[in-house]
Order: sequence, then structure tokens, then C-alpha cells
Amino acid sequence: MGKAYVKQSPMNVFAAMATATVTGFFLPVATSNFYPAEAAPLSPALSSLDGPLKNYVVSRKTPKSVEEVVRALKRDFKKNNFIVKGVIDHQSIAKSQGLEIPENTALLVGLPSFEAPIIKANPVGSLFVPLTVAVWRENQITYIAYWNPSTDFKDNLRSLSKDADEVIRAMTMDLQKIVQNAL
Repeated sequence: MGKAYVKQSPMNVFAAMATATVTGFFLPVATSNFYPAEAAPLSPALSSLDGPLKNYVVSRKTPKSVEEVVRALKRDFKKNNFIVKGVIDHQSIAKSQGLEIPENTALLVGLPSFEAPIIKANPVGSLFVPLTVAVWRENQITYIAYWNPSTDFKDNLRSLSKDADEVIRAMTMDLQKIVQNAL
């Protein structure tokens, strides 16, 4: 049996396009075909990571659960002398407000040997620490994302001391290693 389509008037399609544009989503519609497109919905998270955040956020994916990834990250951060300053379970918070969202957890992590030279070089650096590592589930895939110290600190704080540059380089490598182990 073929798929059933409901023919929409051109006005309804244009209204949907306007709504989609205002909310930030792109709705592909052929100019002469007013039937619904058969594309997967655009993910706001993945769209952001591939768009304006592309050079500032590092992201990885894994088939593991959010819980498994968070457990591995916490373990490896502690092994590498990081301080896990907070764990935010966004799904639980949403539930407490009567909302349902997929699994989503943020880890706030710090490393005093990283933070102090950054803040000493530029006090505005305190806006960027502790680092946030986001872990969420979408379409049976778990994503891990974090601000890339190499671009985030250097682009936003401009010229830093040589010590701060060395610390940023080391932090970037440590984060890559810890996240890779969690996959």
C-alpha cells in the first residue's frame, strides 16, 4: 500500500515555513510540491554543533548510555586530578517542572592548575571555568560535548601569558583523552 498524503493549501505550507523560520528550524519544501517532505527532523543540538559552535565545541558520540558515560567521565576526571564541582541532571530538573526531556546531564569540572593561570592572565577567564561537559541522548546515540579550550580561551580572552598557553594546550589534551576513554 502506498503512503497517504494530505494535500495542503499553499497558505498552510507558507505559514509552516514562516513558523519554522522564526523558531530557527529549516523546513525544506519544493516550490511546486505541497506534500510533506520525508526527511528526518532537524536536531537543534546537532544543527548548532555543525553551525555556529563548530569551531568552539568538541563533540563525540557513543552507543553507551548517558549513565555509563557520566560514570566513566567522573572516574577519569578524578583520576586526572580534576575536581567534579557539580553534576546537573537536566532530565530530573525538567521532570520536577512537569516537563519531559531526553536524558541530559552536565558535569562541571575544574582543575586548579588550569584555572589559576587562566584567571591570573585575564580575570574574565573566570567566566569560562569550571568547564562544562554536556552528555545527552538523542536517537539512540549518546553525545558528549565540551567547549574547546584551544579556541574558546584563545579567541575570547585574546593574548594570554606563555604559562596560560601551555596550560590550555595540556588541558585540551587531557580532555580529549578523558572523553575518548568514556566512549
